[in-house]
Amino acid sequence: MDAETLAQIFHETYERLAPEHGYETRKESAKPWEEVPANNKSLMVAVCGEILARLQPVRPMVPHLAIAMQYVVEKVPDFDKQLKAFLADQADPTGLRIDNLRMQAQFLKRNFEVIDGLLASMEVRDRDE
Repeated sequence: MDAETLAQIFHETYERLAPEHGYETRKESAKPWEEVPANNKSLMVAVCGEILARLQPVRPMVPHLAIAMQYVVEKVPDFDKQLKAFLADQADPTGLRIDNLRMQAQFLKRNFEVIDGLLASMEVRDRDE
């Protein structure tokens, strides 16, 4: 769900429930979502954007990996065969290559998670400005 959809749901629910709680909303904003003043709508979208960012501070990496894998397959169609041949190389009987690759993959994963979190926080700040 994006911030604007959440803001619209929040607005409509808030307006509907306010009378049940003995609260009268402002006449300027007590309108259908399409008619809410732009500054009020913008504020609600920004608030909902921050809430969504806090609920999901780090987005899943799976979509990123799927895109990367698609790119690799397009550029190097036999990548999986080349990787298997590299890992099965008789010149490396110790298996250090695969251990090294695992360590590099873990390092890259941590870096991607940090970068992804930074990008998410930047998106929140950009919406605030």
